[in-house]
Amino acid sequence: MSEAGGDACPICRTPAAANDDCLHIPCPRGHVLKVTQAMLGQRVVCPKCNEFFVLAAESSVERRREMDRLRHEQDSRRARQWLARALWAAVLVVVSLVSLIVVSVLPK
Repeated sequence: MSEAGGDACPICRTPAAANDDCLHIPCPRGHVLKVTQAMLGQRVVCPKCNEFFVLAAESSVERRREMDRLRHEQDSRRARQWLARALWAAVLVVVSLVSLIVVSVLPK
């Protein structure tokens, strides 16, 4: 924490501005660091475990959440499509069975 009570950058130890668009990027060992957009692409050292890594937006917690949300939406869409197809198949089977019963009951 900085003197102003806000978050401080764990890498450079400077206070983070309240309006900065920050990302939460985990290091290879899992420690999550709050970094600014301007730091993306830089090679940094995790202040907790001293592991070197490159800051990438693709590995941020926010990006992973967004990808999980999109994947969930896509799975839901596929499930609804499968259900609709299964219902249509069930309707066709029932109509076919009814028509076979009607045809077999009718006098020749």
